[in-house]
Amino acid sequence: MSDSSIQHQAEGARDAFVTMLVVHFLMGFIGFVTSTMAARLLGPAGRGELTAVQQIPVLVGILAGLGMGEAALFFTAKQPRA
Repeated sequence: MSDSSIQHQAEGARDAFVTMLVVHFLMGFIGFVTSTMAARLLGPAGRGELTAVQQIPVLVGILAGLGMGEAALFFTAKQPRA
C-alpha cells in the first residue's frame, strides 16, 4: 500500500469518527433540552411518566447505534476511494 492510500484511509476513518461523535453529542443535547422542557411543563406529578416515555426512544437509539463506529471504519477501510 502506498503512503497516500494509508493517509486517505486515516482521513476517512477520522471523518467518520468525527461525524459519529457530533451526531451523538447533538442527540444528547436535544434529549437534554426536551427532557428539561417536558419536566418543567409536567411538574413533579408527571416526572415518572416522563422518564418512562423518554427512556424507550433512548434505548432504541442506543441499540440502533451499536456497531455504527465499527461499520463506518470497516466501510472506510474496505473502500477508501468511496
